[in-house]
Order: sequence, then C-alpha cells, then structure tokens
Amino acid sequence: MVFSKGDRTIVVSNHAGDIKPGTPALRFLRRGLGLSSEAVKERGVRNYIAIAEPSDDGKTWWISVPGLPGVTSAADGPEQIARQTQDALTSAIEAGALPPPAIEDGVIPSYDLGEYENPLVVLVAYEPTVTA
Repeated sequence: MVFSKGDRTIVVSNHAGDIKPGTPALRFLRRGLGLSSEAVKERGVRNYIAIAEPSDDGKTWWISVPGLPGVTSAADGPEQIARQTQDALTSAIEAGALPPPAIEDGVIPSYDLGEYENPLVVLVAYEPTVTA
C-alpha cells in the first residue's frame, strides 16, 4: 500500500511481493528519500520497527514497538501510524524508558507476527528531541 500526502510517501506492506518491480513507489524509493546517509547520521535520525494492527471495525490502528514492551499507541488511519509511533517513542523516552534497538544498531528486536491479525510492519524514522 502506498499513501501519499504532499511531498511525503509512506509504503507499508504485510505481504512479500506487494511492491512489484517498476512501480512508481519502488522507483521513488530507489531515488532516495532526500537525505544522504551522512545527513541522517548528523541529525541523529534513528529507524525503528513498529507493528500496526487494524481494530475490529477497521477504523483504528493499534501500534506497538518491539523492544519497548507496554508502549502502545493508536492511529485513526494508516497515514497516521508513523506520526503516532514517533509520539509514543517520545513519551516513553521522556518518561525514562530506554529506546529499543534501532535498525542502525544492526539489531531488530524479536517479535511474533502470529500474535497479530493482519499486521503491518512499518519502519519509522525518529529524531529524538533535544532538551535544553
């Protein structure tokens, strides 16, 4: 699934092969997301795995972050999953929780998709807020 709003595009998938070679979304991803790896490192952006599961009525998405047990959030639609995950990470870290391993650490926290019904696994970019 591809969601676009303005200059932002989010690609989410829960099935291998959902994005076929040659699709505009794949060409977009190959062009890059506008930041070099050096810029990402300098900004402190980290990428985390989030799992989103639709509610029974399909209107709400329940979000959890593997490696951060007990921290959950909700989104009113798939386009809000990344933002709600970022807010949940910020709240947990401000409350004293240690952030889970990020993709950049070379570690992916374990999770079992069998515990979910129709889950989406989403990679969420997160830039910690700097407090003075």
